[in-house]
Amino acid sequence: MKKSHYDVVIVGGGLAGLSAAAYLSHQGKKVVLIERGKLGGRAMTIKMKGFQFNFGAHAIYGRDQSFLTTMEKEMGLKLYWSDFTQMKAKYDLGEEVSVVPSNIGGLIQTKLLKGMDKFRFAYHILFTTLGFEKGDPNVSIQEWLENKKVSPAVKEMMLNLASSNFFTGEPERIPSDVFFGYYRRLFKTNIPVSYIQGGWEKLINEFVRVIEKNGGEILTKTKATNVVVDTNKVKEVHANKTIFTADDFIFAIPPEELRELYKGSVLEEDLEDYKNFEPTYVMFYDIGLRRRIDSPYTYIFDKERQIFISDISYYDMEAAPPGGQLLQAVAYLKKHEIEDLKRTRKNQTKY
Repeated sequence: MKKSHYDVVIVGGGLAGLSAAAYLSHQGKKVVLIERGKLGGRAMTIKMKGFQFNFGAHAIYGRDQSFLTTMEKEMGLKLYWSDFTQMKAKYDLGEEVSVVPSNIGGLIQTKLLKGMDKFRFAYHILFTTLGFEKGDPNVSIQEWLENKKVSPAVKEMMLNLASSNFFTGEPERIPSDVFFGYYRRLFKTNIPVSYIQGGWEKLINEFVRVIEKNGGEILTKTKATNVVVDTNKVKEVHANKTIFTADDFIFAIPPEELRELYKGSVLEEDLEDYKNFEPTYVMFYDIGLRRRIDSPYTYIFDKERQIFISDISYYDMEAAPPGGQLLQAVAYLKKHEIEDLKRTRKNQTKY
């Protein structure tokens, strides 16, 4: 096997790996990124019948305070943005819709909270923004809310918001310090949600451009098969008959893949906790319409079914052909719910 040495070896070519490679190569580091499949990982854009379908998360949250904006300025990323229209976001309550309380105006108008609960929710927003509510890394947000005896309506509101922002069907398991750290930034932002014109493909291409411009290497169809660890530090990564050595390594791959890669090494025990977490399965329902349906809403949260529906083409002019419309519904399911869906579909085909 041939040996290649770098300042940094990055395993995984999703948005995390690509952004790390772009940033480090821009800082003058000799970088190689290895990816077993296509760049983008779970965030990619697929073109089909005149539509551009985005997989993975479909928006950037808190753009004006995000690290991506810092990278955009420092590295000259050529991105074009469309920002979320808050008053076009609604909660579907079954028999009526209500404004999403993502700002003070929305909080006043929303039907999700009534009476004193509006003030209680505003209190938590204020204290989170000021940094008085920080949470604890050893206490989940569910435990924190119970310990603080937060009212049921406010508790439900906070967890509903977390579902959409953290992309999880189990928001109650989020560590409370992560929860409040995230919302402290989001409540301060002037741009809560933004979309990239052209989808993830544009962002991926910009990262690739920066990496290659600065002498970085990108190797696709290159699967990491083994790591060599010495005194708790990774020394080598083996992939495609090549031994990659480096001063530092970054692994931007899912936890289950990371556990498999470290199997048999002295660091395997450090990853044992990951096996206790059941992954959340994300279901996307993309509907491309040739003729646009006018609607006063661009975002709907179906509260009963926990499904988020966005009019992607309202924000991304490249998502649909002229006059067309691209709608995307996102649901977060557990493994047993996926199996239930498969059984339901199988039974439906019999009749």
